[in-house]
Order: sequence, then structure tokens, then C-alpha cells
Amino acid sequence: MKKAILFILISLLTFAGYAQDTYIRNETKPIFPGGNDSLMSFLKANLKYPDKCVADSIEGKVKVTFVVRKDGSVNNVAVAKSVNPLLDAEACRVVGLMPTWKPGTFEGKPVSVRYTLPITFSLKNRGNLVSTLKYIFEASAQNEKGTQDPKGLYRLLLLSYKNNKSPNIPPFEQYKYIGANCFVNFSVYLSSDSIYRVQTRIDGSYPLKHTGDVPCGEDGKGIRVYDSGETGFIYSWYCKTQQNSNDLFPYHSYIDEWYNNKVGVSERMKDIVSLCEMKLKPEKGNNLIGCWHKVGSITKVGSKEYLTKLDNDLYFIISDVDGLRVNIKDANTLKSYMNINKIKYTKQGFIYAGIEYTIKWDGKDAFKLTHVNEDGTISTGLWTRSGLPAKFQELFGTNSDGSVK
Repeated sequence: MKKAILFILISLLTFAGYAQDTYIRNETKPIFPGGNDSLMSFLKANLKYPDKCVADSIEGKVKVTFVVRKDGSVNNVAVAKSVNPLLDAEACRVVGLMPTWKPGTFEGKPVSVRYTLPITFSLKNRGNLVSTLKYIFEASAQNEKGTQDPKGLYRLLLLSYKNNKSPNIPPFEQYKYIGANCFVNFSVYLSSDSIYRVQTRIDGSYPLKHTGDVPCGEDGKGIRVYDSGETGFIYSWYCKTQQNSNDLFPYHSYIDEWYNNKVGVSERMKDIVSLCEMKLKPEKGNNLIGCWHKVGSITKVGSKEYLTKLDNDLYFIISDVDGLRVNIKDANTLKSYMNINKIKYTKQGFIYAGIEYTIKWDGKDAFKLTHVNEDGTISTGLWTRSGLPAKFQELFGTNSDGSVK
């Protein structure tokens, strides 16, 4: 990532007590080798703006505390004010790289002193960020003929236009997954540390046509791809539908979408694709790993159980650490909603999204799954081993019956 996009503001604050051997008052403060100017140069040279924070336009001031000990070494690095886990980690990483300081003194003797250092991560202006993103593509592009067809997962990083409108960094998280015979959009509509939700829909057929500078045309049929390389491609289309999206998609305009598979791609998005591709590792004694299809709900009347409310659209792909629920709305258009969350195994079953599930096996390829609802009622469903519907398997290049090979 270009260092031009990184701006660091450093303030050297008042010293404070830290421990028994850390003094509130000191005759001389600790000094970084070469002074404050050298400290600023050190941080500028070593700090790296995390790619995901660049792509998501995340900025802010991280306050880091640490102790300069009697021997000048730096330890006890901690975050006093957090902004984002990635920015916090980067600030702490670089502080941990600091060379030996000249220690502070009290009554002529070296003492340990607590230091507070605010570091501001700022993307100076969107123009610089846009230029950096364009640089990423220009560096990786091959030529306008698109000598290498894109495949796999790519994130939308930039929107540019042919009508002299300034480029836009999309305020949403969107991907294209390009498979063997078609490609889909992955639109993220909820992202947090605990859960990640996406919506999918088919976006076109494969192979993508590389048409160079041939105009798209007002008929909307001229979608084209150019400047494709190993790490990215540009997808161009003509917008003939009036929309209200903060002018991101202007009416009757040519729009270029810039995609890249290296910058800003969420780890959870990678996990979703990996599960859909059935890249699962078998685990001895864990028969639950695989893909499951909900047949329907079970209602108990007296001593008998009846299968009711048949389901054809709910799938659950389970690994040793994650569970992906796939709610298919239309198998033909690949429209679905996917939720990924961590899974924790228990003696009776597992915990997923804060809900405890109990499993009762019926052979190796079917089980009853029971949980308690918020209102105190109990729900039980019948699940059988099964792969995703055929069109999804074609997209992800699988031929699975739901089991792990």
C-alpha cells in the first residue's frame, strides 16, 4: 500500500505513574534516539495502513500506552483508546519495534516511565485514496484484451464514470464470485465480529467478454470487461434505470466497477466461499462436518412424531469451526441469504449464534435438531445429508452429496 495515503499525528503527552518503580515526577523524560523528529520518522517509516481499513475508509486516533524502563527498553504496550482492531494492532506492533530509548531519571537515577502516544490514522482525502486504488489496478492489469480470464472472489473497490463525475468509493461491501459457468454478486448486508450475512444473486454468464473500448450501448447488452489481470479486472456497464443511491449509479451513464482479489477482501467472505466450495477437513469422530438439508419440522402429538412444514430451501454447511446457513430463495437465479457464525461443539450437539442445539442421530446421514425458542417453546427439525442444489454446485465447482471426502 502506498505510504502517501498514511498521515500520522503524534502528540507526546504528560507522563503518569505506572507501577512501583514508575515515578509520577521525573527530572528528565525518556528520549527516543534522535528526539521527537526521529520518533515521528520512525513511525512514518514503519506503520502500514491495513488494506481492509483502506478499502472500508476506516480512520481514527489510537492511543497507545507503554513503559520505557530503566534500561531504555519498551514493554507493557497496551491500547488506551481503541478505534478499530486492525488499526489498534498495527499501532501496538510498531511501538513494539521501537529501539532502546534514553531512560528518564529521578534524583539522578534511571526510572521506568509510562508513556502515552496518540497515533492518528487518516486517509488524507478521498482523491489520494482513489489514486492509490487506481494504481493497484494499473500495476496488476495486463492489457485491454484481457489475456487472462478472472476466476474466483473479487471485491468491488471503486466506481468510476465516463461523464466526468468524480470516482466514488462504494459505501457498501460487494463482491463478485466468478465460477465455471457463471458469476454471482455477494452483497454484504450485516458485518460484525460475531456474524456475517450476505445476499447472493446471479449476475451473468461465463466467460466474460473482453471487448476493449467498445461502448456498452444503451440497450444494456454491452457489459464488458477489460484490463483484467492476475489480481483484478474492470467491469463496465450502462445504467438505464433511474436509481436513488446517493448518485452512485447515475441515470443514462457508463459506469466502471473496479474489482480486486487482494485488497480489502474480508476473511469471513473467504470463509463463506471456502464452505460453499466444500473445502472441509474431515475430523475423526465428528460426523457433523459436511452439508445438510432441512427436510422439515417435527411436531409431536402424544407419543408420535409427525413431519410438518416441509422445507426445500434451507441448508447448513458445517466445518470444525464455522457454520454457514444458506437460505435459498431461487435456485435458478442463485438468489440466497447466507449467514456465517462460529460453531462450538458440546456433548449433546453444538452452540451456534448463541443458541444451544441438541442432536439426536438417525444413522450417519440424518439427525433431529432441537432448540428452545425465545418464547420457551421447543422446535425440532429433521436434517439429512445433501449437497447444495445443482446450479450452486456448478457455480462453486463441486459435485457433492454433502459428505466430506
